[in-house]
Amino acid sequence: MRRKLALLLAAALITVTSALTGAGVASATTETLSSPSNMEVSATSLCWDIGSNSPGTTVVLASCHYADDYTSQKWYRTTNYTTFNIVNYNNLCMDLPSNNVGAHVVLAPCHYEDTYTSQKWHRTGQGGGIIENGNGLCIDVSAFRAGTPVGMNYCAYSADYTSQQWHGTW
Repeated sequence: MRRKLALLLAAALITVTSALTGAGVASATTETLSSPSNMEVSATSLCWDIGSNSPGTTVVLASCHYADDYTSQKWYRTTNYTTFNIVNYNNLCMDLPSNNVGAHVVLAPCHYEDTYTSQKWHRTGQGGGIIENGNGLCIDVSAFRAGTPVGMNYCAYSADYTSQQWHGTW
């Protein structure tokens, strides 16, 4: 009887620990990633960058550095879907903490499920380099200045709206 109780308690502890640490939450599917790319806004020589490789870090603009070892500016995208995740060098994904205009893009553990729309992105096919989120807002910046957070805004769908024009190799 004691052994059975000990086994039940151990199983419950493992379940609670897995839930708290997030173990088992990520997709079991192996994701294929593109080649790395710097993502520059409107030929400004400013690219997506991160100051830290921790979940919750805000993506900001910084002077573009194209060297392979400048990993804070290397971004990949999943290649096997129409909508894709944007993944950094350390396997964290671009995510939105809220679905509001002005929300800053942050890093978070990747979720590849189609229903996890805050991490799903696609090129609009309108206006050049516009990237829209699964929640219907587009990646935008409020100023062309290093340190400016990358955020979300209503989609302009126009090549003339330069704060939404993102260019890279993917």
